[in-house]
Amino acid sequence: MGAIRAVRVLSGLFLLRLFVVSCSTDSDSGIVFSTPEVYRAMITVIPQGEAETVTGAGGEGVFIAGRTVTIPAYTIAVYETSWELWREVCGWAASHGYKIANMGQPAEAGQGTSPVTAITWRDAIVWCNAYSEMAGLSPVYYAADRVLRESVNNTSSKASDITTAADTADMELGNKGYRLPLEAEWEFAARNDAGLGLFAMSGDIAEWGWDWIHESGITAQTPLTGDGPGNFAHRVIRGGGWTADLDSAYITNRNYFRPFSSSPKIGFRAARSL
Repeated sequence: MGAIRAVRVLSGLFLLRLFVVSCSTDSDSGIVFSTPEVYRAMITVIPQGEAETVTGAGGEGVFIAGRTVTIPAYTIAVYETSWELWREVCGWAASHGYKIANMGQPAEAGQGTSPVTAITWRDAIVWCNAYSEMAGLSPVYYAADRVLRESVNNTSSKASDITTAADTADMELGNKGYRLPLEAEWEFAARNDAGLGLFAMSGDIAEWGWDWIHESGITAQTPLTGDGPGNFAHRVIRGGGWTADLDSAYITNRNYFRPFSSSPKIGFRAARSL
């Protein structure tokens, strides 16, 4: 894993050494994207070959007192996934064996640079796999050892029915393709946003994350990738939204939504392991 640095949380802020910030929009497939590079840009939060061990404090967010997690190297998108990029990847996906159930819409009837919304958690992870393959990267999400290429619309309200291939997908965190950020990754980036230059980590739209929201909440034993679905079976959303109250916009606020549900107030931003 390389060098590991210790990070301490104090009064809601991180105390850490200056880290390298770089921006990349590389494609290994040779495909030339029509979406402008600025809307595909990724910021390196923890450089390749390094990791951050975070010891929590207080009772808000995921870095609570008693919990220590080590976050490997990763990048995160500067912007929430735009409507233009979403459509471009969906077009490629449709001709390469993918079935994405919901085509989404731009936030607040915006233009191509507006964030995509009205897509489910399932749609988001399948889209991330398509984006990965389109860019020549190893996909992250698998079902029965095969690349996950389909999201479906079943709307059961029973936790016991959260059993589609997407809901039970395996995540290969070591693969270098695009994916949803882990909740710890999202919050780590948001807490350091002044040094990173990320756009709209709170107050624009809410953003899907990978983790399940467990009925027991975050505990000292919660692993980096989160607990399982438990009986609650909701996926995490972070960042509030422009229509939400002030408390929802705090970077430590945790919210949730069913993985088969969508909202014109929820989108996502991509992350990648390094």
